[in-house]
Amino acid sequence: MGRKPNPDRKPELLAEIVQQLVRTGVGDLSLRPLATALGVSTYTLTYHFGSREQLISEVVQHIEAEQHRLTTARFTGDPAQAVREYWAWLEEPENLAQMRLVLEVTALPAESQPIPATVRSGLVTAWVEALSEALTERGEEPGTARVRASVAAAALAGLALDLLATGDHERTRAAAHLVADQVGVPAVPR
Repeated sequence: MGRKPNPDRKPELLAEIVQQLVRTGVGDLSLRPLATALGVSTYTLTYHFGSREQLISEVVQHIEAEQHRLTTARFTGDPAQAVREYWAWLEEPENLAQMRLVLEVTALPAESQPIPATVRSGLVTAWVEALSEALTERGEEPGTARVRASVAAAALAGLALDLLATGDHERTRAAAHLVADQVGVPAVPR
């Protein structure tokens, strides 16, 4: 009989799982092959995460918390510059791979996955909230700022999907910079 899993290892194990799923995706996720890839037992995974569904949920929550931390840190100054910096960060291979996982999980039908609605929503709205707040601080009306932030976040998500599909860094970077330029121009009051 093997030794009992170390309960303090869960955060480290979660980080390893995220990295593995960034490489493989979640579509065909099974605990046995995941445990083998990580060099742990299936028992260790079920001890820490309970089930495949709970493991996926915790992975997504981990990514959502990381995305929230990153977006909050980026919007401390000029919103247009923050969008440019975000795109430069996104183009890094490991970050782009993580975005692929986020898009995969977000696009799965809600009824077929164990991810709480608040977590799914958080994956999508983290950028909207951070950018909306930055635009409001710049003097824009909150409703207008939220709509503009929604358009920018949707454009960036679409460009990330485009980059993943085509690998065209030059064109998608130019488009992301256009989004940044549009965010940099204050809204015209109605």
